[in-house]
Amino acid sequence: MPQPRKLHDEFFKRAKAEGYAARSAYKLIEINEKRGLIRRGDTVLDLGCAPGSWLQVTQKLVGKGGRVVGIDLTPVEIPLEAHVRTVVGDAYRAQPRELLPEGRDRFDVVLSDMAPSTSGHGDDFLSARLCERTLDLCPTLLREGGTLCMKILEGEPTPGVIARAKAMFREAGTTKPKASRDVSREMFIWGKGFKARELVAETIAAVAVGANVGDAEATMRRAIEMLSETPGVRVVRTSRFVRTSPVGPIEQPEFLNAAALLETRLPARGLLERLQEIERFLGRDRAKEQRWGPRAIDLDLILFGDATIDEPGLTVPHPRMHERLFVLAPLAEVAPGLIVPGAGKTVKELRDGLVANGAKLR
Repeated sequence: MPQPRKLHDEFFKRAKAEGYAARSAYKLIEINEKRGLIRRGDTVLDLGCAPGSWLQVTQKLVGKGGRVVGIDLTPVEIPLEAHVRTVVGDAYRAQPRELLPEGRDRFDVVLSDMAPSTSGHGDDFLSARLCERTLDLCPTLLREGGTLCMKILEGEPTPGVIARAKAMFREAGTTKPKASRDVSREMFIWGKGFKARELVAETIAAVAVGANVGDAEATMRRAIEMLSETPGVRVVRTSRFVRTSPVGPIEQPEFLNAAALLETRLPARGLLERLQEIERFLGRDRAKEQRWGPRAIDLDLILFGDATIDEPGLTVPHPRMHERLFVLAPLAEVAPGLIVPGAGKTVKELRDGLVANGAKLR
């Protein structure tokens, strides 16, 4: 017969007696004692910091000469020392300058005790996604040689996340501290010796932007703005917005189309997921839309450097870009000389070939 869950166990009682906001304080204390991730004088970023127990531990470890920044959608309401600052917001949309303390250009340590709202179905995948996004932030925010600690729920995607952490850090592994409940699937991925210099290389990527529902121009401009606010992404150039006839059998308004040229440190999958996140925020619901139907916003990853990728849900170059003048015409404005992998031609040459064969935007 399974043992009943103990809500008020040793660590809960200790946290209450010692003034910590939650039992999770002892998880970080044990991990740091074993791995030495946080040192005096460090600058530390704590993602998903509420209710604040990791901030309480970290402020002691770094001392008054260090700096600690915590960010969470939920405000932290406990008292903290002067060298700790909290931000209410989304860590994945915040600009580095909003997070970095004055006089610091990188963090020494990135922490994440974030966990998804559990439902019992797919929680491990949601947890892995949080960890992937934390790793996506590291090239922008973590210094060469820096350290990492983040929580993950053990499951099918866990080995892939661990493998990625091991590729990004000179040392990496997993641990389950004593303060984690026996029945919990949580574990912690730690990393030491961040390989920033090997990861800072930026990739040129191209994104097609389109919409034909509501104020299409305003929606597209907001999408590009949100893309430019993404850590690890810089919008280099944006084309003019052009009106184009819709493709397919469904009667609908004309589209507005554009292209954005990016420099990014994100992997192709990470950039695609960010594009889809922006789409959802701006009202796109892929589950309800018709093929070839109207779009509140459409963000397609067209090119990602010289990569050719064919994975579930991710194909680069976009498989139909060479047939679509509404993609190639705006893209030729911002990157006419880009060679399209697999085609052996530049964007301009592909565009000119379509025009020569009678293709028109409207």
